[in-house]
Amino acid sequence: MPEHPFEPQAPARGRGRWAIAWVLGVAALLRFAYWRELAASPEVAAPALDAAFHDHWARALVTGDWSPPVHFPDPQIHTTPYFRPPGYPYFLAALYALTGCRPLAAIALQMLLGLCNCWLLFRIGRNLIGSRGALLAAAGLGCTWTSIYFEGELLAPVLLVHLLLWLLWAVQRWSATGSTRGALGTGALLGLLALCLPNALLLWPVLVLWAIWWARRPNQPRPPAPGTGRRFALASAAGLALVIAPATLRNHATAGDWVLISSNGGVNLYIGNHPHADGHSASIPILGDLTGLSGWTCFDQPALVRGVERLVGRPLRASEVSAFFSGKAWDHLTSAPLASAGLWLRKAALFWGPLEVANNRELELVRADSAVLAWLPGFPIVWPLALLGALVLLRPRTPARGHPLLWLAAALALALFASYLPFFVAGRYRAPLLPILWLFASEGLRHLLALRRAPHRGPALAWLGAALGLLALAHVRTTAYQPNPGRYHFQTGDAHRRLGDHDAAIAAFRRAIALAPDSAEAHNSLGALLLQRGEANGALASLQRAVQASPQFAEARFNLGKALAASGQLEAAVATFAALADHDQAGPAARLQLGALLLQLQRPAEAAPHLERAARDRPADPAPAYLHAMALLDLGQTSAARARLTALVALHPTHADAHVVLAELLFAAGDRAGAAAQLQKALAIAPRHPGALALRERLR
Repeated sequence: MPEHPFEPQAPARGRGRWAIAWVLGVAALLRFAYWRELAASPEVAAPALDAAFHDHWARALVTGDWSPPVHFPDPQIHTTPYFRPPGYPYFLAALYALTGCRPLAAIALQMLLGLCNCWLLFRIGRNLIGSRGALLAAAGLGCTWTSIYFEGELLAPVLLVHLLLWLLWAVQRWSATGSTRGALGTGALLGLLALCLPNALLLWPVLVLWAIWWARRPNQPRPPAPGTGRRFALASAAGLALVIAPATLRNHATAGDWVLISSNGGVNLYIGNHPHADGHSASIPILGDLTGLSGWTCFDQPALVRGVERLVGRPLRASEVSAFFSGKAWDHLTSAPLASAGLWLRKAALFWGPLEVANNRELELVRADSAVLAWLPGFPIVWPLALLGALVLLRPRTPARGHPLLWLAAALALALFASYLPFFVAGRYRAPLLPILWLFASEGLRHLLALRRAPHRGPALAWLGAALGLLALAHVRTTAYQPNPGRYHFQTGDAHRRLGDHDAAIAAFRRAIALAPDSAEAHNSLGALLLQRGEANGALASLQRAVQASPQFAEARFNLGKALAASGQLEAAVATFAALADHDQAGPAARLQLGALLLQLQRPAEAAPHLERAARDRPADPAPAYLHAMALLDLGQTSAARARLTALVALHPTHADAHVVLAELLFAAGDRAGAAAQLQKALAIAPRHPGALALRERLR
């Protein structure tokens, strides 16, 4: 250890440089091998859930095109306050600007950042636990499978680890000088961390209390000036505020709403605190009533807002929607404190448990299918060694025992853990703790390796027994949580579906249903693909199962209506679409289908109002306006139909059918010149249009 532990050691030389080079080389080879695996993964080519949201956001920032991706609704990111923290999407946008918006190339850069994280941990650790311990810590971080896995996802953990390490570096530098400038920079780094993870705001009081304690420690080689701790608090708060302020001002400028960073805090609090919460599922009990969805993503946030507005009976700002969900969470917490306390204990057990809790993907099943990740150490290896290392460092006469920054790192890790307990648990939430845990785990490993030279067997056996006991405890499952293989195969199938590989998608959906027979989403997706293939009977059976499993699942009910129509059950289809006509999301499409079926059943009087409403709701779609004109014709309202078709071809000049029908009407009214003009346009669009060709013969 250096004489003054707050001052950086000299750069590594000789064998030290070769050792860290070997560590980084092995870490790089592991990442390259996993990157090669990802190249064949449909989930990378067609990201889903939060990864898809980040991908869309980053692409839009680079290209300026905010059109939603195919298969997803418009999340309205650029016209509403940030729903998710903006830090990682802007970082991903920078990677996309360098890589031409290619996710696999961006992941390669994230893996390079992961190698930088190993180097940073080594540099920081050398001043805390010495070069050998720092080397072990860097090797541990570089070889932990979750580190590599999250570097391969379009998610924030790799950036969070990077910013957290720079935060520790900044505090380390500040502690050597006590400068106001260093404190300002520390606050700015904390602000960047908060823009990626708002929970990180809770780290500021931890930093301030530590700085005040450090400034007042007796017997320092170079005592800091009076008031150093107070100046740190003020300067770090200023740096924090300066970095966060642009996001807050942008949110207010966009929607007149004072949202500090993002507005997802309320719904996340409710997800973690309601009567049916299990501590890990991102489910909203009232989701079906609010939106008609069986599951939700960030793309569905506008639909969630509209649902809450209908429930409350007035328009709401994003902060008010967040407050609505926060209020429901607090109502549950105050009405059932014992149940809530038990749930929080379950969350703690899940957080430190042996399994990586799924959120976006089933991590444990991804690991099992990976030739690279399957044999690498994970969280239940790291934290027992970290606890053992902490016990070692607490012993008297341990060189690093009194190092203040080491224990600050531990306090920050515990604060991050505590910040998640009010919400819900997922494997990616504990990933940022890995570098701190490895600092302590390396001390635990070094101590175990040194036991072979211990002069007395008794203490050595006691330490070895403690290590084995902790490792065994870390692998005990204290909750009933299990990975969901049905969800794993559904997500694979959904990625294949979005890539257009329907054969692979259908096979994956069938595997998902075999493992989870009550999965409404899998049944709905399978039924929709079978319907596209013309297999109406198979689609009908699957979609009926989807609606049985989730009666409020609007998309499944809509697809069921289409399957009923395709199988000839028109009246049942009419009833299905009629029940969806006033639905917030499915309503416009359901009204179009309903109107078309009523026309087919020769009931134009019933069809016309549905088609008129559908045309208003879907102005960019020519189909409802065209069918509305057909209904008006069937009702004998020729003038109104002609006016509707004239407006339609003005908005959609490539609609050949509209041009032909309008030409027929003009011809019937005696306007041969007008009819010929419309006919010419129709034939230019569709030269073989049978109606246009027949009318041309009549005009000759």
